[in-house]
Amino acid sequence: GTPVDTGKCVAAVLTNGGDVPDLYDFLEVVGRAQPLTKRCAPFIAVPTTAGPGAEVTKNSVLEAGDRKVSMRHPYMLPDVAVIDPELTLSMPKDVTAHTGLDALTQCVEPYVSNSSNPLTDAISLAGIKAGARSLRAAYEDGANLAAREDMCLCSYYGGLSLANAKLGAVHGFSGTLGGLLHAPHGAICAALLPHCCTVNVAALKGRVAAADPAAAATYLARYEALARAVTGSEAATVEQGVEWMVALVKDCGVPGLGDFGLKEEDFAEVIAKSKESSSMKGNPVALSDEELTTMLRMAM
Repeated sequence: GTPVDTGKCVAAVLTNGGDVPDLYDFLEVVGRAQPLTKRCAPFIAVPTTAGPGAEVTKNSVLEAGDRKVSMRHPYMLPDVAVIDPELTLSMPKDVTAHTGLDALTQCVEPYVSNSSNPLTDAISLAGIKAGARSLRAAYEDGANLAAREDMCLCSYYGGLSLANAKLGAVHGFSGTLGGLLHAPHGAICAALLPHCCTVNVAALKGRVAAADPAAAATYLARYEALARAVTGSEAATVEQGVEWMVALVKDCGVPGLGDFGLKEEDFAEVIAKSKESSSMKGNPVALSDEELTTMLRMAM
């Protein structure tokens, strides 16, 4: 996604910001987040990985100091997106795993987010099913074109979903952790995803159910549907869905965050910075610092 995101950013500053544009005029969180005033230069996105879905999103993720932040505006949506699974056949196994797990996360989080809607529900659920049935196959045999096509669809559907519904705590953390650890974005998402589900579900079953039973029931039903989608079993429980995710991450050879250098003494700063993220605001339940700490500890 980095080349596509870089291209979108270049297309934007070619027509905005004057002769010497300052990126910090447009960056969220660390900058001034000014809107673009002119349409971007023409841009055609041709992804060669199946992960972030950047070819159909209206933002660029850029590294700014010790964190990753977004430059965002509807004008940044590429004019044309060319998605060809054959261009992904040469991806090595680790890139296949990291990008594929990112794609799956970007379908899961919009599906359970507080901004989901009927359109994104249909798209994200289709992406979840495509990723669930084909990521292992693409990882084990990179020449499997049918699996590569499924993963391209998972990536594409994830991009469409996140552009029209919000993400959640996994991506809320990923920008801060990416800047701190310089680890692959998809690996960070993979390490966090199962544990984010566990912490969210515990919060929904506990304090949210006590305060707003109807809201809790709505989100828990989504997690139950997610479990059925990833496992392929109509009888699957939420816990079995989480177990399936843990096994997938392990089968794809992705380690915990501790292997990338995260330490417990980093938690407080990581949480403070991550809570500023727009993605964190899409989580189905607002998590306390204690719950966010639990998630990080589980992902180590």
